[in-house]
Amino acid sequence: MAGSTVLKIGGSLIPTHVRALCLAIKRSDHRRRLVLVAGGGEIADVVRGYRRALDLTDATTFTMALLSMDQHALMLAELGCFPLAESIDALACIPGTVCVLAPAGDARRNRWCADLDIDRVSSDAVAAYVAAQIGAALVIATDVDGIYDRDPRLEHGATLRDQVYAGDLAAWTAIDVESAILIQRFALTATIVNGTRPDLVVDHLAGIPVPHTKVFARRPADTGGVAA
Repeated sequence: MAGSTVLKIGGSLIPTHVRALCLAIKRSDHRRRLVLVAGGGEIADVVRGYRRALDLTDATTFTMALLSMDQHALMLAELGCFPLAESIDALACIPGTVCVLAPAGDARRNRWCADLDIDRVSSDAVAAYVAAQIGAALVIATDVDGIYDRDPRLEHGATLRDQVYAGDLAAWTAIDVESAILIQRFALTATIVNGTRPDLVVDHLAGIPVPHTKVFARRPADTGGVAA
């Protein structure tokens, strides 16, 4: 599915901003095929709490977290009247320019992200994996404009960085560390935008400049002078 974009709709946007974002996406013309992947949000947070309280296994915890993404995928499909795919292969069979992926069944069967740290992995990593498998661009919509030099929710005066390298993302960022590992592994470039402003997401998808951070797989020195 070259020429596609995977748009990860972060759990931080659910439920407050997700309806407006889905409607904005539905009303817009899209130059590229758009695959929506939903974060687990508060449901995934509950799963993490159960893991700590009940000492659940990695396999059970990961499955429950994936199912939280599926629940939100169903919600996105209803809010935007978008078709729903339940596997990567099924994406190619769905007509139209926008669809939603419910990843749990496919991810479990094919052991997506099986070698990652279950306590650090999130839906960002799942979205990165999907983008790599279908040859798509990756856009992550979250509740901030991108990656800052400090956590803007805790420190005044934090500065938005227009680009970063995945190998440097060890501290607080708008994406999880395990997704940065996949960005490096598959030589992806991810763009982080503010999903609390649906107009910014739609403008970015249309090629209009908006505040954002690009996450490159490697530094230019590692790629012969060109960011990968």
